[in-house]
Amino acid sequence: MEKQYNVSFTYMDQTIDSFYVSLPDEKLNLEQTLSYLEEVSGLQFIFVDEKYISIKEKANNPILCGYLIDLDSGEPITDALVYAGEKFTNTDEKGYFELKAITLSQEVLVSHVSYNKTALETNRSPDSQEECSKFYLQKDIATLQEVTVHSYITRGINKKIAGEIEVEVQNTDILPGLTEPDVFFLLQNLPGIQSGNETVSDINIRGGSNDQNLVLWDGMRLYQTGHFFGLISAINPYTVQKASLNKNGTSAEWGEGVSGTIQIETPNKSPEEFSFQAGSNLISADQLLQLPFGKTSLTIASRQALSGLVKTPTYEQYFDRAFRNSDVINNRPSSQVINSNEQFNFYDLSINANHEFSSNSELKSGFLLLDNSITYRESAVVDSKITSKNSSLNQGSYSGYVSLKHRWNDQLKTQFFGSMSNYQQKSINFDVLTGQEHILENEVLETNLKTVSHYYINENWDLSSGIQFVETGIRNLRDINTPDFQSLSKEVLRTTSFFVENNIKFLTNTDLILGVRTSYFDKIDVFRIEPRLSVQVELSESISAEFLGESKSQTTVQTVDFQTDFLGVEKRKWELINGKDIPLLTSNQASIGINYNKKTLLLSLEGFYKEVDGIITSSQGFLNQYQFERTAGSYYSNGIEALINPKFGQFNSWLTYTFMNSKYNFPELSTPVFRNNFDISHSLSAGLSYKLRDLEFSSGINYRSGVPYTGQSGVDQNKQEIIFDSPNNLRLPPYFRLDLSAKYSFRITDKIKAKCGLSIWNLTNKENIVNGYYQLQNGDVDFVNQLALGFTPNINFRIIYNP
Repeated sequence: MEKQYNVSFTYMDQTIDSFYVSLPDEKLNLEQTLSYLEEVSGLQFIFVDEKYISIKEKANNPILCGYLIDLDSGEPITDALVYAGEKFTNTDEKGYFELKAITLSQEVLVSHVSYNKTALETNRSPDSQEECSKFYLQKDIATLQEVTVHSYITRGINKKIAGEIEVEVQNTDILPGLTEPDVFFLLQNLPGIQSGNETVSDINIRGGSNDQNLVLWDGMRLYQTGHFFGLISAINPYTVQKASLNKNGTSAEWGEGVSGTIQIETPNKSPEEFSFQAGSNLISADQLLQLPFGKTSLTIASRQALSGLVKTPTYEQYFDRAFRNSDVINNRPSSQVINSNEQFNFYDLSINANHEFSSNSELKSGFLLLDNSITYRESAVVDSKITSKNSSLNQGSYSGYVSLKHRWNDQLKTQFFGSMSNYQQKSINFDVLTGQEHILENEVLETNLKTVSHYYINENWDLSSGIQFVETGIRNLRDINTPDFQSLSKEVLRTTSFFVENNIKFLTNTDLILGVRTSYFDKIDVFRIEPRLSVQVELSESISAEFLGESKSQTTVQTVDFQTDFLGVEKRKWELINGKDIPLLTSNQASIGINYNKKTLLLSLEGFYKEVDGIITSSQGFLNQYQFERTAGSYYSNGIEALINPKFGQFNSWLTYTFMNSKYNFPELSTPVFRNNFDISHSLSAGLSYKLRDLEFSSGINYRSGVPYTGQSGVDQNKQEIIFDSPNNLRLPPYFRLDLSAKYSFRITDKIKAKCGLSIWNLTNKENIVNGYYQLQNGDVDFVNQLALGFTPNINFRIIYNP
């Protein structure tokens, strides 16, 4: 019948397996055939829609049937427990269920690990002949973390209680300069988030250096976040479901990251059907495959640079930006060394697996592999002979995790999480003129174990607690053959933490999140208590106020010994605190904000104060008289962040502005107090986007003050050193960039969808200097400019197959 009439039947096996009937006459139409079957079997055939027909028992055995549907995605909810008294059943792959022999007085409940426990409102008699109803469920049994501001800047970016900014990566509207939803560039459109040197891997949050950010991938810490040595994200954007940012008021569950926390999450929902997508831009190509196997699903994604096949003009722009002013590109006219045969490559691979043991238990695991490499040849005439040597730099990570969630009852849910991360960076630098071989290695190995429990006391009170154990080991090697020198250090730190947090809603308009995290650091024998606070008050239907505060600590830093380390490309290396020359980093922060959100207008204003203690000079990237100093100090930042976000029909616009004042205090330096290297006093971004059916346009500008640098007043001829002025007494010229983007989606067939996009980065080709410093060359002082990307177009094309 399904083949003859192009319909599908939905039924429980036990409903029909006791009936045997003669084949109906093929000349009958669908309605006549169903009437015949009802007559000979006593079953009911009910049209769910024009195509789907439900089969259920009749008469003396009352039945309630229905479909459970996800409220947000519209997808069916499988393997949910539906019960009334002692009667129970599970939903099938279409979300369908049947409950037999229930009475009008019985409450029908639904239970699922990923959804709120729900009582179904049937509004009809169980033996009604009406079509089966559709019931829509809201994900996650926790209901306290509400969204306070929808479409923060643009669709897909929301502001939640506790000041968290959440980005639904695959659902965001197009942003200027991007053809694809790069997670870290998306976050840089938010107030208070900058990249002083216009890279992905260097995100500065309220005056903090990049290593002060905690970056998590499905709860696992990443020590490498960029490809092209920082210019693009190391995370394939099409594997990301959502990303969230906390600048303050971080949950007590998370330690580390004294400046901010960035969480990147892959999809939790298992795909129900096979799907495949592939795409390419002018830098890289990627593929994503989703494979369902019943209650188990597998997602495999990979991405690789196009440089092995073709070097596009966009690739050449990025290559020049990444390796300019490094050993890779030798642009000194007087140099006797010629560099050639540069070969650069990057790739990433991610594998995610989900398995649902039951409606109350689910297992998720993931593996991530990242790699960047550059090799080149140095040639020179030595002793009347041409001598050539290959130098190289390799940077990579491999990490994996496993997460098991179980709901014990309506009020208690637990999670076990375990992960292992390994980051390695190694360079071999040959000097063909002297024969010197310089080897540098930096390795981080981290193991993380955590258990978390959530206890839902009632609909307005959620209590969570947990224990975490982290072991971090860092190894650094420097090996030089001429003169013979070797330095090897291995450090290990074990941190044990306990955290508890209350999430309470009271007075109908106030949300309070109060938590505390305690940590013991065995290597330095230090115990810390770190409170966290978030208060959200709805002053009216359209106005809300928030107060956030936190105390945090951090055990790892990135330092720079020499600007020529790691070929001058990725000069930073990870180091572990030791309680001596690298103290424990600690921070205290408070902010207060107010939001106005009504219909087509959003206004947001937030003031903040932040203080970080325990920073060291070598982690701040000084290029002045303090370049080779190593001492500890602190910095503070205060400022105001503002957002204006009006919408007009299909037009969306935004204007963000940040004012910040940030200064260092290094008591042991000759000038202890001076401007922070990341003190960007004024930053402003404005954008406009328009969507017409499947076509999207976006344009925007970015303007900010130049970063501080140190002037000079000459050369000390005796010491052959530059005489510097007061530290950070000057500023580089202001930064300005105009970007454009366009994207179009269309269908090739019913099962194949395509997307194409165009972006132009720095449309006006403005020469922006993102860093500058003085260096001594042959007795003369030269000023070195580090330039940002110029006019850089990019295009992408993507095919998506969904059967």
